[in-house]
Parts: sequence; structure tokens; C-alpha cells
Amino acid sequence: MNPATSPLKSRRRTLQGVLRERLPQIEAALRAGYRMRTIVEQLGQEGFHTTLGAFRDGLYRARLWRKTHGPLNPPLGDPPPMTSAWLVERPRPQAVPRVVPAAPVLTPEDLKKRAGFQYEGTANLKKDDLV
Repeated sequence: MNPATSPLKSRRRTLQGVLRERLPQIEAALRAGYRMRTIVEQLGQEGFHTTLGAFRDGLYRARLWRKTHGPLNPPLGDPPPMTSAWLVERPRPQAVPRVVPAAPVLTPEDLKKRAGFQYEGTANLKKDDLV
């Protein structure tokens, strides 16, 4: 049977199947600094229209599927279509240093104080102290 006229080829492909096939490329793009929105737009240009939330859910499920079933080995004669938009070189985002507040300096008096609530009873309570 000719693979180009195969009934499997003519069936509508799901987004989940595409994410499973392209999971290595998608994760490489995410590590390279691409935003998920850019990947969703690229998939939309290729005919797989989805929302950002559905893409995140599908990506999560594809990662779980890979963890339980192993990596997907696509058929040899059918590589996933790749366009130049996946391979565009972009500058990596620069990391912003975090501002961490300095730790408080403890004095010897602070170390002598007892921490927490200390119950002293009601023996020394005066009527004038009551509200």
C-alpha cells in the first residue's frame, strides 16, 4: 500500500498527536528561550489552531505520555513538517538578578530573649489592668 494514499494519512490529525511527535523540538525551542505563545502561533500557521491554555495542557499530557510510554518514534518516511520559523535565531533572554533582603543581624540581647508566648498566670493581675 502506498503511504501517501494510506487511510491513516488522510485522517484528521489531533493536536495531541502533533505535540507527541514534536515534543523534542518543542522542548528544545522552550529551552532556547522561545515563548509558548510563539509556538502556538507557529502551530496555528501549520493548521493546528489552539489556545495557549490548551497547548499547555496538551504539552503536560505529552510529557506524561512520554514518561509512561517512552519517546515516540515517528515513521521513517514521514518526518514532521518544519518551517523556518522554528529555526529562527533569536537572542536569549537575559536573567534579571533577584534582590534578596539582607539577613537581620542578631545582637547578644536578642539571643537572650525567650521566643514565643510565655504564660505567667493570673496571680499578679490587678483590677486596674482589666479593660
